[in-house]
Amino acid sequence: MANKGPIGIAEQLNYLIQWFMEYSEMQKEDFYAILLDAYSHKDMNGVANSLNSLELNNERPPSIFQCRMKLFREWHANWNEEERKEFLARLGRMDEQFMEKFNAEIGCNSVD
Repeated sequence: MANKGPIGIAEQLNYLIQWFMEYSEMQKEDFYAILLDAYSHKDMNGVANSLNSLELNNERPPSIFQCRMKLFREWHANWNEEERKEFLARLGRMDEQFMEKFNAEIGCNSVD
């Protein structure tokens, strides 16, 4: 199968939303910390950094979840503000409670 090259933003968003819907509650909590870090540009008492170091110091191959978090960080870093807002809006449509918690923590009333 030939490599099609980098995927577009729409595909990235679709993958991330699909993966989010597959996450266990524990994985959603881990993703929550990473999401807060990505959107607040600060560390939550080092939680996100500790997740990064766990990935780097682990002698076993990374889990699928760890690979997905790596992709999220890479993709998110290249999105513009509109694309970042679209991702949050789509997350909110998938899990309203998750986004209510996120918005309360980040200090926003809405993602729009």
